[in-house]
Amino acid sequence: MTQQIRILVVDDDPSVLLGLCDYLEDEGLHTVSVSSGEEALEKLEKERFHVVIVDIRLPRMDGNDFVMNASRIYTGMAFIIHTGSTEYILPEQLKKLGICKEDVFNKPLDDLDVIREAIRRKTGV
Repeated sequence: MTQQIRILVVDDDPSVLLGLCDYLEDEGLHTVSVSSGEEALEKLEKERFHVVIVDIRLPRMDGNDFVMNASRIYTGMAFIIHTGSTEYILPEQLKKLGICKEDVFNKPLDDLDVIREAIRRKTGV
C-alpha cells in the first residue's frame, strides 16, 4: 500500500485508536484519528480521506448517523464499520450506500490484516 491512501479512524476508545492507527501506519497508510462523529465531520471538511473506519457506539452522534451525514456531504466515501457491538445489524440505509457485511468487523480483532484487506478492496490498492 502507498502513503497517499488516507484513512480517518473514528473511535471513542483511545486504546483502539492507537492500536489501529499504529497498525495502519506500519502498513504504509496515513491515518488521522478522532473520537466522535462531530470531530470526524469537521476533519472531512478540511481534509480528503479515501476510507473512514468508524465505531458504531460513539458519544452523541452514533456511527450510523455519522455515516449517513458524511455520505450526504462526501458522495463516494468508503466506510468500514469497526464495532464492539455483537448484536449490530447493518441498517438498510447503510446497505444502500454500498456498505455490506464484509465491511463490518467486530472488536476485538485477533488479526488486523482483515481491516487492511478491506481497505485494499475499497480503494483498489
